[in-house]
Amino acid sequence: MPVIILAMHGAPPNDFPTNETIELFNLHARLEHAQGGESLALRERYDQLDAKMRAWKRTPKN
Repeated sequence: MPVIILAMHGAPPNDFPTNETIELFNLHARLEHAQGGESLALRERYDQLDAKMRAWKRTPKN
């Protein structure tokens, strides 16, 4: 019987700005297919949003 293993980093905070959450996930998808200079620009913005989300204060509610 095949086994499927799911690995996740966790859910984004509920109170993180929705537009930035959407942008982060869109950038993640685009980076998989980007090349050259486009990749560098996308990576820079992705890293900014990723750092902001990771630093977001977590509470029991979010």
